[in-house]
Amino acid sequence: MANGGRGIGRGIAMGLAGAMAALLSQASGAAPIAMPAGSTVWMHFEASPCPDADGDDCIGSNLPGLAPPNGIPTSTFTEPGKSSTGYAEILPDQVRTQVSGNFTSTMRASFQDTYTVHGNAVGSFPITVVLSAAGTASSMVTTPNHYLLQGGVEVEIGTFDPTDLPMSEQFRVTPFNASETGVQSLFSNTTGAPVQVPVAVSSSHALTVAVGDVFDLAYGVNPGVGKGTIDMTGAGAGASISFVLPEGVWLTSALGGVFGTEPAPACSDDLDNDGDALVDFPADPGCADAADLDEHDPTLPCDDGADNDGDGLIDFPADPGCPTPTSALENPACNDGLDNDQDGGTDWDGGPFGLAPDGQCVGKPGRDIERAGGCGLGAELALLMPSLLWMCRRRVAVI
Repeated sequence: MANGGRGIGRGIAMGLAGAMAALLSQASGAAPIAMPAGSTVWMHFEASPCPDADGDDCIGSNLPGLAPPNGIPTSTFTEPGKSSTGYAEILPDQVRTQVSGNFTSTMRASFQDTYTVHGNAVGSFPITVVLSAAGTASSMVTTPNHYLLQGGVEVEIGTFDPTDLPMSEQFRVTPFNASETGVQSLFSNTTGAPVQVPVAVSSSHALTVAVGDVFDLAYGVNPGVGKGTIDMTGAGAGASISFVLPEGVWLTSALGGVFGTEPAPACSDDLDNDGDALVDFPADPGCADAADLDEHDPTLPCDDGADNDGDGLIDFPADPGCPTPTSALENPACNDGLDNDQDGGTDWDGGPFGLAPDGQCVGKPGRDIERAGGCGLGAELALLMPSLLWMCRRRVAVI
């Protein structure tokens, strides 16, 4: 669900800009913690216990991946009477965060990713990206009461600003449309018993793409609480990124994400993709291995997907000149339209001009010889036999 409220501020983004500079910095009472210029990932924890000279900046990281070793590991900051803890990690398909404290604590997790569109769809088509956050907001006990004060979660999809904005992290991501920003406000609770409130808020954005397109999207996930805990790290929790895609379309991202279902290779998808009644590797001779993307083999005239003899029929079993997918020709002698042995008969069916068929080819369009088979010199030897017998008798008489 999305609305136009701005909740606890804006911040997050996604994209891609080549290699990212590594940074994990922590406030020390000096200058505010700034994102390294050119980064496309930035996690930034702000809390009251951190020095005011730093603008309440506690720690920042531009390292995507599991935390630790990347992201912001569980980090606690204190000063007399105040304590805040933050955690964040950015993955290709999820942002996981936790904030907890007895004074104002805010995590701003933003990143940009670059997507490539794959598939077999033709022309332009719509897709929808969804950023959906789930988790739990819990009260914190300060005897004798339990407090959950001034909490909220904001999620947004838009464009990422890679410039150095040390004091304005809520503007790191600019939403494509303010009305698409998702905000969940957690009403303040002060009770004598523990309080838990489900976190459930989302944002979505539609765009039009085509196969081969490359595009950027940025995401912001911003949980904050005055007193209490907002945990989006457990099983089934986190801010998840998903896409609504047409059938046969999938996306890959520069951060390593895969969205949608990539079809299995043609040689291991349990389908007869080339219509030769042979399925996948090793049964189909057009498959070099199970990862082969095409059941056709360009080196096999009867399995290459082409009409090599121009008769309008392609490969085995459609072309009668191909008795098998591995046959060497689509137009052997009994299917080439010629009277190769000059006996008045042409091919297995009389050829393209409806002549008389060759008797040696009838029923055998894949045969590559039109003349009758035999023993080679049998007839010639029969003619020579009387002379050979005479010579044999003459030799015996002489002896």
